[in-house]
Amino acid sequence: MGAVSSLEKSRQIRNLIKHIELSDNKSPDIDNWLAWPERVADDYDPMHNLGRLLKEHDEIAETPRYIL
Repeated sequence: MGAVSSLEKSRQIRNLIKHIELSDNKSPDIDNWLAWPERVADDYDPMHNLGRLLKEHDEIAETPRYIL
């Protein structure tokens, strides 16, 4: 998954989290559950995984380009 796709997925998850937090009909245990999607969003967020982002960049930079 590219950095842009990862960032978008992270934003979608964070939007869902915010929607749940603002909901009027939350269950009492939801705050504990919300820690899980927050970790998932962090895993997708390229800024939380700069090492992976740099590795993807290096792999793209090393790919031979043929111009005819």
